[in-house]
Amino acid sequence: ELVFDDMEHGNPFGSGWFTFGGAVGGGGIDPNFVDLPPLLGGSASLQTGWGSGGVPGFFGGFGRTNPTDTFSTTHFNFWINPDAVDFAGRQQDYLLEINLQDDDNGDGAIPFPPDGQDDEFQYNCVVSPTGPCAVSGGGWQLVSIPLTAFFDDNSFHFGGNGVLDLVSPTRGGNGELINIVYSVIGNSGSDATFRTDYWAFTTGTLDGDGDRVPDAIDNCPFDANADQADFDGDGLGDVCDPDDDGDGVPDGDDQCALSDLSASVVIDGCDSGVGNLQVADGCNIGDEIAEIAAGAGNHGAFVSGAAALTNALNQAGRITGAEKGAIMSCAAGASIP
Repeated sequence: ELVFDDMEHGNPFGSGWFTFGGAVGGGGIDPNFVDLPPLLGGSASLQTGWGSGGVPGFFGGFGRTNPTDTFSTTHFNFWINPDAVDFAGRQQDYLLEINLQDDDNGDGAIPFPPDGQDDEFQYNCVVSPTGPCAVSGGGWQLVSIPLTAFFDDNSFHFGGNGVLDLVSPTRGGNGELINIVYSVIGNSGSDATFRTDYWAFTTGTLDGDGDRVPDAIDNCPFDANADQADFDGDGLGDVCDPDDDGDGVPDGDDQCALSDLSASVVIDGCDSGVGNLQVADGCNIGDEIAEIAAGAGNHGAFVSGAAALTNALNQAGRITGAEKGAIMSCAAGASIP
């Protein structure tokens, strides 16, 4: 892993960072010591905000000069936490043009204005309510981009050999990475405000399933599940858990794959104190009560159904007469349906 910037300096302008305005807007960058990603966040992130007063177009951008030899790496990774809406309540929707500026002539610099000797490679990261690169309002997300996904962009730096080769001449390359630059382009006119952290190059992705959750904390690292849903709280996400409710019955055979996990039978807030026993095909008493409630046209029908269930359980020796009475007391007092 090769860290381009972990933002721990808390001083972007004293650490090689810069900003520039755009055709229709502007913005800036600052350190943030509160809003940090759940992994590798350290004590500081970089916050940035760009806008134009509602006009779509090129807002400007920011970047860092940090000569880096990326020898043997395959992916560029960064954390981002994009806000859902701007100050005017508009859903945020914008494009981040991520540019790797390649010193193609080996002179250790990317001059401005361009001298026609260097390359620039770009990846377009769309941030919107539906992504796909990052979801606005989706909290901290890890973006992991294969270097092969960057394309040669000749719109600004138009020289070089057209090959992404961020390796110094001492290792057989023709020049290392000098700058990483993010240009911010508004798609809808909304502002673009977000925090970002831990820009790093790696050999292999940090997010194998592409769900924006790093493998190190992903409860299903091989199956995409951005919401990390884990019904039974066993640390294995529902997408890859063969038994979502943890009742010992595989989901494929479980008639109640997301069972009521209450320890006792609870009806409309009334705790009967009776153990919530599994009765058949992965369903427990609470599940059966819930099914009766869903199908009952009136309260009498619900109580009648609960009585039939508890009578059958009592006759089968699964619950005692006292436990039957406790369940029926709760059923009778419930506001169901």
